[in-house]
Amino acid sequence: MAEIRVRNLPDWLVEWYKDSAEQQGTTLEGYMRQMLHQLALSQQSAFAAELQQGLDQLAQKYSAMPDSTSLIREMRDERG
Repeated sequence: MAEIRVRNLPDWLVEWYKDSAEQQGTTLEGYMRQMLHQLALSQQSAFAAELQQGLDQLAQKYSAMPDSTSLIREMRDERG
């Protein structure tokens, strides 16, 4: 696994995260790992929701495209 180091954080911020970790019953490292993981997942979820919204808008505008599998197979069999 990768490691990161964050330097030059204000003392109050480090203390705030230490207190938060203690309230959760975990170490600062474990707490920060959890917070970074949650942040990444929430951003990925937001991006996925935005993409789904765009797909839904396209589906409403152009409706669903028909399945062309049978047509492609038919064309392939005619050539072969």
